[in-house]
Parts: sequence; structure tokens; C-alpha cells
Amino acid sequence: MTLSCLFRIASVCSLSIFAFGAPLYGQTAAPTKPAAPSGNAARETIDVLEAQKLKDAIGKEVTATGHVVGVGLDAKSGNVFLNFSRDRDSGFVVMIKGSAAKAAGVDLKEKYNGKDVAVTGVLSLFKNKTEIVVQSLEQIEIK
Repeated sequence: MTLSCLFRIASVCSLSIFAFGAPLYGQTAAPTKPAAPSGNAARETIDVLEAQKLKDAIGKEVTATGHVVGVGLDAKSGNVFLNFSRDRDSGFVVMIKGSAAKAAGVDLKEKYNGKDVAVTGVLSLFKNKTEIVVQSLEQIEIK
């Protein structure tokens, strides 16, 4: 191979690397966008009676506040449900995973029924009800 052939190959390689965004020799990569803040970033607080606001926030981490009107237990799974509405077909529900309920070592019906609480977690929709699934009782604060 002649020197001019090697020069052409090197030029083509440099151009293709440049075209695909890789840094050229002696250059540094372009700065990246800073990561989103983590930890205790401000999250929205929503009253559980504001159904549309809750539905608009599905998939986001929020703090939902309200009055617990009933507490139910699924005997098979051990999951505990905090209900904020007497209407079983809609409303807001907090599902406490059976493992968290068992680890509590206290009667959760007695602890939460009739109390005002603030629950932090990711909102989801299950059978037309907005809910937060609680993995740890630290996500629930009695007001």
C-alpha cells in the first residue's frame, strides 16, 4: 500500500467517527446533561378527595393525605387495605404488603382506622381506584 492510500483510509475513518459523534483524537466527549435530583426532592401533596388530581399524577411519587374510613385484610395474602371512601368501586386505597403488615407486629386496623394519615409512594391505578402500594410502614405518617 502506498502512503497516499493509507492517508485516504485514515481520512475516511476520521470522517466516519466524526459523523457518528465520537470524539476525535485529542478531544473530549461533549458534556452530558446533569442527572435529575434524587432523594428528598419536593413531591406533590394531594388530598385523597381530589380524585382527578390523583388520576393525573398516576406513575408519580406523591404524598396523599386523608382520613381512613375503613381497614380491610386479605386473609390469603396478608395484605392490609386502608380505605378512604365507603364506595368500594372508586376512591383511593393504600395497600400495605403482607410482609410489611406482618413485620409491624401490631393491629393495623386499630393503628390506622379513623385516623388522618399522609402516605408517600408511587400512585397507580387498579380496578378504577387510585392506590399506593406500601412496602414499609415508614411510608405512612399519622397526622
